[in-house]
Formats: sequence, structure tokens, C-alpha cells
Amino acid sequence: MVINADDYYGKTAYKKAADFMKGNQGNNSYALAGYVLRETLSEHGSVSRGVCTMDDNNNLLSVNERIKIIAKENGIVDEDSGLTFTGNELASMNFWICQPTIFGSIEKDLREFLSHSEDTSKGEIYLPFVVQDMLQDGNITVKVIPSGGEWFGVTYASDKEKSVAMLQDMTTNGNYPSPLWD
Repeated sequence: MVINADDYYGKTAYKKAADFMKGNQGNNSYALAGYVLRETLSEHGSVSRGVCTMDDNNNLLSVNERIKIIAKENGIVDEDSGLTFTGNELASMNFWICQPTIFGSIEKDLREFLSHSEDTSKGEIYLPFVVQDMLQDGNITVKVIPSGGEWFGVTYASDKEKSVAMLQDMTTNGNYPSPLWD
């Protein structure tokens, strides 16, 4: 699994990811935990989200990175493109279930990045783009697994207070021991 360090993905998502890994042993079988778009927004400004397009069997067709999604009075809007969303779409929060075959593609992209980038300190290689290329080349399949749980994270410094409070509530309610490790 590959996740972001500034997000809480919920126990249910990890359970579903583990179940997927136990049941799918093929080198080309990947997955992505999908979160309901409206539940991944910040009250403090726009966010970047990968909006998933899937077939009827939840096989990923594409992840379209939208870098300025915000809730407005008339719905959820990508301010860059003007696209509107219902909020029920599944979004990638970068919770990927990969196989070791990912490393060859990452290495290829890294070598290309290093040879074509004038200032590597200002760029990065996005894992969703690596996966998208592998998907389009027919090298992998990606199942979108609805997370079935809550997500929260820190996009803005002002998101921290809510995240800390939610983690404290989980600790108080006995969902997590404190301290987490001895």
C-alpha cells in the first residue's frame, strides 16, 4: 500500500485493502481506495482531488486530477475547468494498492524526469500519473474499492485543529490506545 502521511484513511479502508491483497495475487492487479468527493473537501479553501472514472464493475478507466475543487452554493466546482460535480463521485486520496511491478515504471519515469528537468527541486513525479500510464498501456488493471469509511486530512494549517479533535475523539472513545505505541 502507498498512502499520504497527512491523511487519515479509516480502518474500513485498510480492511478492504487487505482483503483485496489477499484475494488478488496477480502482478497486474492493482486497486485504489475511493472516497466520496463531497466528504474530502476542506472548509478552508480549494483542494486538489483525483476524480475517478470507472466502468460498471468499478474498474478504473482514469483519474482526472482537478487542482482547484471547492464547495460553492450551487455545488462542487473545479474552478480551473469550470466543471461541476454532484459530490457523489469517487475521488482518489492516494491510497493505492500496488504490486512490485510499479517499481520498474517509477524508475523509468524518474530517469525521464531527471534527464528532462531543468530544476528538479521544483518538480515531482505523481504516482497517479505513473499508474495512469500503466493502465493506458494495458499493463495493469485497477479496481476502485469504495473506502466505506471516513477520511480527514490536513490541506491547510487551519485543518489541523479539526483533525486533532477527531483523533482525540477516537482515542477518548477507545478506538485507539494512548499512547499508540509503547
